[in-house]
Amino acid sequence: MKKLILYFVILFICSLSVLSFDDFEKDSKKNYHRDISAVADSRIFDANDIRTYFRNNGSFNRDPSTLNAAFVWPRTSSKTARYASGLWIGAIVGDDTLVTSCGYTYEYLPGFTDNNGDPAGYNDPEYKIYKLTRGIQDKDRANWPSVLLGNSDQGAPVFYDSLSGILRPVDFGKQTMFYSYTDSYESAHNAVPGSTAPLKADIKQLNFAENFPFDPLDYILFSQFIVINRSDNVWQNTVFSFWSDDDLGDAADDKIGCDSALKLGYTYNGTNNDLIYANSPPSVGTLLLKGALKYTGNPNDVVSYCHNDLRIVKSGYTDAGMSVFNGVGTSQNYSQSYRLMNGLTSSGESVINPVGGFPTKFYYTGDPVTNTGWNLAAQGDVRFFLSSGPVDVAPGDTQVLVIAQIIARGSDYLNSITKLREYSMTAKEYYRQCYYLDPVGITENISAVNNFSLSQNYPNPFNPNTIINYKLRYSAFLKLIIYDAIGNEVAYLVNERQDPGSYSVEWNAENFPSGVYYYTLTGGSIRESGKMVLLR
Repeated sequence: MKKLILYFVILFICSLSVLSFDDFEKDSKKNYHRDISAVADSRIFDANDIRTYFRNNGSFNRDPSTLNAAFVWPRTSSKTARYASGLWIGAIVGDDTLVTSCGYTYEYLPGFTDNNGDPAGYNDPEYKIYKLTRGIQDKDRANWPSVLLGNSDQGAPVFYDSLSGILRPVDFGKQTMFYSYTDSYESAHNAVPGSTAPLKADIKQLNFAENFPFDPLDYILFSQFIVINRSDNVWQNTVFSFWSDDDLGDAADDKIGCDSALKLGYTYNGTNNDLIYANSPPSVGTLLLKGALKYTGNPNDVVSYCHNDLRIVKSGYTDAGMSVFNGVGTSQNYSQSYRLMNGLTSSGESVINPVGGFPTKFYYTGDPVTNTGWNLAAQGDVRFFLSSGPVDVAPGDTQVLVIAQIIARGSDYLNSITKLREYSMTAKEYYRQCYYLDPVGITENISAVNNFSLSQNYPNPFNPNTIINYKLRYSAFLKLIIYDAIGNEVAYLVNERQDPGSYSVEWNAENFPSGVYYYTLTGGSIRESGKMVLLR
């Protein structure tokens, strides 16, 4: 009897050993993925009234240390409006459906795909997040990853400063982030909604925002994604999806909707009172400013868009725009993911608009403000896919996508949606003008007639006061900035929207040393500069 008991004990221990080995093997893969994911850089972005996290594994709006929500608004509060967001890519490659997901786990890693199609760079310290703050000279500015500056060859945008005769990093706003990441690491492809072979996609991401208190731009954060097909295969029927899990304060009382005309997907509160934001809770959304380019070959199809700070015009293409807003934001495998990204149900069926009875790829296109059309009835914890495509992407081809994350608070929960739409129009105009850039000496080809004229300061030379005059033809948001001889900002004289007319601005340089200074007036994509001399 004792021998029999001993036999079963040994058998049980052996079975535990087998189970433990299998679990160890699975855990080893998870731990390996966790180890290489640990090299992903994380930076806080807080240029304006939004404070959030970005990571160079494709994730944003999620705290990397606590894995809690990180899209904080207002910036100085502890209230959050988004829990996690990311860029997903799905395509047909040969006979396979490949998906790279970025939800609660991430199938991107820092780095790039080399000329042999192999991933590289995840353990290279140069593949980190670089963050510029306007007017600050620091290591990130000195090491801005552009080969044109003698640094890492990652393609960070630069401009030629004609006043100093050198290349400089481009400040797209008060803060600017740049980083590179790739999905080429097979070890990273183990998320439930993905787990396919890599697409071999390289992404270069820019995040930027301005700081204009009480202006709509203070509640808007812009992101540009440059996606490159680094494989040897055509990505057919490629869909680019911006996925977001929005927890607008309390996660249990949210609703989602879309404005297909604006290309806006948004989350709003189901009532006028939220557990976290209390009365008149805000609305938060993702606005698609630039979708995927689709080749038509028709010379009458012309697309004009911004690539970094440059205006690009292409014929023979159309912008796919927002092609899908899917209110089902949870999938259990790559097949479901790709279907949802394409505006279908998880089983591949067409979505039917219950109000009109017709097939659609857009959920909840009604207007909650007027309570018309198809609106989400039940409130709860919501997620969505906002997609652009499908398009074919040849090996080596590049797609540029641009979004704005916007938050707005109105007089009540429905008026917050109205405010969100208004802010979306501001974001569209800001993008249309390729952003309000203001680096000294930037050279652009401007076809439009200048909206303003800038006069030479008087007196010049001066000590210590001088007057700068300018005329404005149409209402515009203007910035008048003083720079020293090496391009550092030393004074902001104007930073507001102004009506047409003639203006005089006085600068008192009593606390500045003698030398050469430059003044630059910026409105939209147009800017003029002047040179002045302070003599003591």
